[in-house]
Amino acid sequence: MKNESGSRLALLDRDGTINKEVNLLHDIRQLQLLEGAAEGIRLLNQNGFKVAIVTNQPVVARGLCSEDDVKKVNVLLLELLEKEGAKVDAVYYCPHHPEQGHSGANDPKYRKICDCRKPKPGMLITASKDFGIAKENCFMVGDHDRDIEGGKNFGCTTIFVKTGQIDSESKLNTKPDHVSKNLLEAAKLMVSLPMSDMKNVKAVIVAGGLGTRLGHHTRNVPKPMILVRGKPVLEHIIIHLKKYGITEIILCVGYLGEKIQAYFGDGAKFGVKIFYCFEKELLGTGGAIKQAEKFLDPNETFAMVYGDLLLEMDLEKLIKYHKEKCGLGTLTVHKSSHPYDSDILELAPDGRIIKFLGKPKKGDVFENISNAGVYCFEPSILKYFPDGVSMLDKEVLPSVIVRGGKLFAYKTNEHIHDMGTMDRLEKVRK
Repeated sequence: MKNESGSRLALLDRDGTINKEVNLLHDIRQLQLLEGAAEGIRLLNQNGFKVAIVTNQPVVARGLCSEDDVKKVNVLLLELLEKEGAKVDAVYYCPHHPEQGHSGANDPKYRKICDCRKPKPGMLITASKDFGIAKENCFMVGDHDRDIEGGKNFGCTTIFVKTGQIDSESKLNTKPDHVSKNLLEAAKLMVSLPMSDMKNVKAVIVAGGLGTRLGHHTRNVPKPMILVRGKPVLEHIIIHLKKYGITEIILCVGYLGEKIQAYFGDGAKFGVKIFYCFEKELLGTGGAIKQAEKFLDPNETFAMVYGDLLLEMDLEKLIKYHKEKCGLGTLTVHKSSHPYDSDILELAPDGRIIKFLGKPKKGDVFENISNAGVYCFEPSILKYFPDGVSMLDKEVLPSVIVRGGKLFAYKTNEHIHDMGTMDRLEKVRK
């Protein structure tokens, strides 16, 4: 078991999808990458996908080679891809073939009906379990009926590529969900599709503060536009949201907000759609979110994040946790490296938030459970937001609890870096 975490899983057939189709390929000298294959896998890597090869290799049952020979071909294939900057996380192969018609096989143990040979979904199920990724967020990509049928039997999205012996979907017995010219085109499609728990999720980014604690850094630049690793902090956030399929973003801007709008525009060059809420006067964090209500769907979950954070967290897991809890809102919490300058929460055993304790004082007894600044809300929570000025964590959310609404905490050890002070900014820039 690999027990690796990822957002989505691309399950790729090998021959005819990644490398050129050769009848019963079993020799490393026959191996040749298809055009666009490495680029496609590289694109998947860059967008947070895990990538696994799932391939039938009846050449073993037919007696043409050994399993070691198959492994050598797979090793060379991965090396060729790595030279192009493309990474495959795992390879699964089936060496079996039904006994009929293959009496010359080198070992009778391979001549059998198995659960792993596509169109059976055995390899796909194993990969899904190994990576901890639900079938709803898996894609089976292949050039043959058995690949598409295998994906259908597993229950994932299927993509047929026209790079094998079958050059048209009209020749398939099983209709795929999508058709692509090659693996690169399929990868572009996969990246563009939202994840199952992320469908219709919009994001609100509160980015209107003055950033006074950053001194001269924010004299002529709004805090979210401060450069970290060569890009504005806000750009890092938008890229991270897009990685998880969130492409509609409401920016709540105030101080020097015109500079933010001038840089991001409508979001098209970043692959997202951006709406702007300008504060004519400072409304506070709660007031900013209330003003964004006009851009939110009254029936759809939305995410909220402060514009001075660098995120390295799995947003899909947060959204899934939130929906499982069925509360009005979920707050991401973690152990803070600066608890006396953090908003501390008190939790019930089931993760429900009991109380907002605010920033503790020296000598106070408390558990270091700090609000990290990344949220998930149901739109019905907006009825608790007053018009005008309000503060989200100091006023609005405590009132939700007092009035009987349920809020939950999502605990994580993932990195969420706050760059709102001089020393923290220096740390994230290192």
